[in-house]
Parts: sequence; C-alpha cells; structure tokens
Amino acid sequence: MTTLIAKRAHKESQVQNHLERVESLDAVRGYQMLILIGLPVAQSLRALQDAPWARFVSRQLEHSKWHGFTYIDLGLAGFILTVGASVALAFPVQPSSLTEWRKSYRRIVVRSCSLFLFGVVYSGGFEAPWPEVRLAGVLQRIAVCYFCASIAMLHLTTRQIVAAVLLILFVFSGVLLWWSFPGYVAGDLSRDGNFAGAVDRSLLPGRLAYGDFDPEGLGTTIPAVASCLIGVVIGKLLASHNVPPIRKFSYLLGSSLLLMNLGVLMDAWIPINKQLWTPSFIVFTAGLGGCLHMAVFYLIVDVWKSRLLFPLMIFGQHSLAAYLIGRFVRTDALSASIFGGISRIAGQYGVVVLACGQILLVWLMLYYFHRATITQLTPSRD
Repeated sequence: MTTLIAKRAHKESQVQNHLERVESLDAVRGYQMLILIGLPVAQSLRALQDAPWARFVSRQLEHSKWHGFTYIDLGLAGFILTVGASVALAFPVQPSSLTEWRKSYRRIVVRSCSLFLFGVVYSGGFEAPWPEVRLAGVLQRIAVCYFCASIAMLHLTTRQIVAAVLLILFVFSGVLLWWSFPGYVAGDLSRDGNFAGAVDRSLLPGRLAYGDFDPEGLGTTIPAVASCLIGVVIGKLLASHNVPPIRKFSYLLGSSLLLMNLGVLMDAWIPINKQLWTPSFIVFTAGLGGCLHMAVFYLIVDVWKSRLLFPLMIFGQHSLAAYLIGRFVRTDALSASIFGGISRIAGQYGVVVLACGQILLVWLMLYYFHRATITQLTPSRD
C-alpha cells in the first residue's frame, strides 16, 4: 500500500513539474485571444486603404463571408484547440477513488456552466424578452467543448480520442453532403440551405445570430468538439515525459505541414468554411492554429527558455478576463483619452494608434490583475 502511494505521489509530482514548464501553451492561448479581440485594429486599418499592406492585413482581420479562409477565422478554432490541450494538462492522472472522481466531475460541471452563463450574459443576457435571447455564442461553444473534451480525457485513451475525431469528421461530412430531409437538399452548403442552419432553425431556441443561421449553433457544435479533441491529443504530447522537447517540436511541425496540406486538398471536396465548421476547416486549422503555432511557441518558450512572448502569456493566463473586458469596458473611450494626442500627431495612422491603445489598455488591466494575484498567493515573510 505504501509503495502504491509513493508511486502515485511521484507521478503527480512529475506531472506538476511538467505543468510548470509548459508555458508556451499560455503564449499560444494568449495569441489566439489576441486574434479574437483584435477587431479594433482591423477596423482602424480600413482607413488606410491606400497602403497595400494595410489592405492585406485588414482583409486578413475580417472574417470570410462564407467559403474561404482569412487569418482571423483561426481565432475561435485556434482557441478551442488550446482549450483541448489545457484539458490534457489539467487531468494528467486518472482519478483513483470515488472522491477524486466526484471532485473532477464537479470541477468540470462548474466550469462549463460558469462559462456558458458568462456567454449568455456576453451575448446580451436576458435584457431582451425571451424569444430574443441568444443561447449560442463563443463562450457557450467553448463551455460545451471543454465539457466534452474533459469527459473524453477522463475516460478515453489517446487512440480512442483519435478514433472519435475521425468518426466525427466522417459522419459530419456525410451529413453535409449526402443526408437530405424535408426542407433540406443533400449537399447544399449555401448560407440558406445548409444542414447546420436547418438544425438550428428547427431545434435551437431563442435568437440566432443572423436571424436564420448561427455560426455557434447546435449544428456546428459537434465538429467543434472534434477540434477540441485534437487539442487534447496535442496536450498529451506536450505532457509526455518520454518524448524529448526537440522531438516534440519536430512532431508538431511535421503534423502541421501534413494537416494544412490535407485541409487544402479536402477543400476541393468540401470547402473550408469557418461558419459551417466543415471537416476541411477543422483539419486545416488544426495544422495552422494547433500544430504550427504550438511548435513555434513551444520552441521559443519551453526549449529556448525565452521570455520574449511574456506579453502573450499574460493574455493567455487571463483569457476569459480579456474577452469580457473587451465587451464590457469602454476601452475605445479610454484609449482616446490617453492616446488622443499621439493619434493626432500620427496623422492618418492615428486610428491605428487608438486601436493598438485599446489592446494595450486591456493588457495593462490583465497585468495588474496578474501581479495582484501573485501578491495574494505569495506567503508573507513576517
């Protein structure tokens, strides 16, 4: 009995030490959050249409109208991938007693419900009468993906998780391309005729984001879960003690090239579409947002031990706060009050100065919260 306890304690100690080393995950999560809240920068660049670089960057910071891909389309998908990786690191050891199982399930349910409620409030809450309340949204989707990925992490092996991802991709592809029912024509991937939209109009209560379609609705939630499960697999690789760091980097880089090329090839069969969360979109973003970004950030932060990406780590460690600040705090007015003089000096680039000022103010708020948290957790020497 003593031997078993000692082995378990040693294993948990190893896991905890490893968790402290995988700081690159915070940097990646912060980068994805920066993409999600980077709308002010995109809007500011529209005023600089005379500059070719501004047109290109502005276009990449605007979501695709339907089929196709721009860089900001990666935002939510990339963040969900990091959620999956975080789940793998949060539950590295399977519970060994009924008490631990209950504790794990309580943790999962409380976090999922809290995120979901935050999402409803973010989308307008219950200010409007019931039919106008939006139940779907970004945080709600993250909550559902976190819940499913956590349950999978506790009960499934890595091979079973990979099998679940493949099953979801194949089934969802079949449903989009070959399943027909009254009011829906098989293979119709248009805005008005797609399967996911038909499901939301039939089953999702409350208000849809675009009236007849919701990009975070029920119809596209299951494929989003597949993205989160891919993140779990990435997290398992990061948590492995049997794979040297440089080999982890090689695996991630090689997987990114494979998945991105596979996603481009799949685009000819089923288009890359962020709002439909098509299988080609899942595969392509897993390569770009999951493996490639993780490989680069892992090399910089965990292999080279560089602090260059510390600002992104602040965003990553307090990602929910960053998202909520962007919604409920008038950072645009604050930025104008503080950086208005600089923006006038900058001339046509003044709008960019104000937009970047908004991002800087969010970061400063998060950094203050970060330092305050560390101060509270640091034991007094008195």
